[in-house]
Amino acid sequence: MTDPTPELNSPRRIFVFEHVCGGGMIDEPIPPALAAQGYAMLAAVIEDFVRDGRQVTTLRDGRVDAVPGADERVPDDAAHCADLFDDAARRADAVLIVAPECDGHLEGWTRRLEAVDARSLGCTREAVCLCADKRALTRHLECAGVPVPVMHEGMPPTRARIVSRPRFGAGCEETWLHRAAPSPMPADDGRVLHEFVPGCAASVSLVVQGDAAIALPAGRQQIRLGESDPASVDYQGGVLPLDEPLQQRAAALGRRAVAAVPGLRGFVGVDLVLAGRADDDVVLEINPRLTMSYVGLRALCTTNLARALLDTSVMPPFREGSVSFDAAGVLYEIAPSRYRP
Repeated sequence: MTDPTPELNSPRRIFVFEHVCGGGMIDEPIPPALAAQGYAMLAAVIEDFVRDGRQVTTLRDGRVDAVPGADERVPDDAAHCADLFDDAARRADAVLIVAPECDGHLEGWTRRLEAVDARSLGCTREAVCLCADKRALTRHLECAGVPVPVMHEGMPPTRARIVSRPRFGAGCEETWLHRAAPSPMPADDGRVLHEFVPGCAASVSLVVQGDAAIALPAGRQQIRLGESDPASVDYQGGVLPLDEPLQQRAAALGRRAVAAVPGLRGFVGVDLVLAGRADDDVVLEINPRLTMSYVGLRALCTTNLARALLDTSVMPPFREGSVSFDAAGVLYEIAPSRYRP
């Protein structure tokens, strides 16, 4: 929904919930890499909301360090976590959920928000469900005229390089590149197979509200390919921003992608491949949530990036320069960029 008067309707009490650090994995071990990524996003957005004068509440798994500035609650088990989530959501003026869309996590927490009639700063459940299903999303975007890689139901008898990834996954989890012509194999309903598109692996973040989609500076994704065949595909972080003309191409394609999916709102990330020619650019997936790019973007923003989630009437300004970050959200300043906002 669109706020006609953002200065009057802007929420003061905000509940920020991050699935990994907030108790979503309280009954199982937390992989250190997931904890680092979740904490980086959680700490960054909480700090920004607090600096903007908001009262922030969060949940914290007792195994995770506290986030300064937030009023925190520590759940005892999964049932207690769900109860604390519902209570915090009811008390807040708005709620921001940061959770992976795989395994139904983001959908489940979004469903709980709907059940308590809380105001969400994120996407609708229907949009989350579509984006979580990489096969359904690819078909949906293709039908809407948004360019996507050529998808196959089974491993095709082709000389093309093939990317295999989980149908319901997040990031580069369990993603493989088949370099040589693989043997044909039957369709696997749990995986998505598409032809490899050479080019710049990029990501563009947008702040979406109603029909408005503000494209933030796009960046290059740092991807490492393994030596074997099939080769593992590992996300190593990113560099912001892209130089022109790739910046404009990423923004334009990102807007087309989000416009094709009803219910996207708030912070949304679109993963792309920018090929040798603009006509060959493709959308790989849409992340209906805050992404790791936020930690880099806020370092370049000269005001407060979280404020854009509450008021989309003004484009956040960004300084000159470039920032890189690793997969855990650790920032590194690098050489000045030719990008101009």
